[in-house]
Amino acid sequence: MSTLTVAIIGIPGAWSSEILKESLEELSQDSREIKADVIAIGDICYDVNTNKAFVHGRDLEEYSAVIIKKLGEYSPKILDWLDILSNIEDKGIPFFSSPKKLRNMISRIGCTRG
Repeated sequence: MSTLTVAIIGIPGAWSSEILKESLEELSQDSREIKADVIAIGDICYDVNTNKAFVHGRDLEEYSAVIIKKLGEYSPKILDWLDILSNIEDKGIPFFSSPKKLRNMISRIGCTRG
């Protein structure tokens, strides 16, 4: 049996993030198991030397896909986190939704372009 692992960037323990996790895991079948982890954006550590991001010691590139459910309160740091996630997306990890599109949506500069 193969395992599909999904990182859900959200709020651990929050109802909507946990329901999404449970719903994904219920989609497991005999031939493929789905495991999901809910990750707070602030728990992601970036190593500039290796251009890798980790959460609790696990390389985010080990996940089969990443779902961005909730980034938390708006702050300028969110744009930095989205840049880090964009680097991971550029390495071929599927994202739902794309960090680049989210960044453009919340960037003041991106919102004022014509």
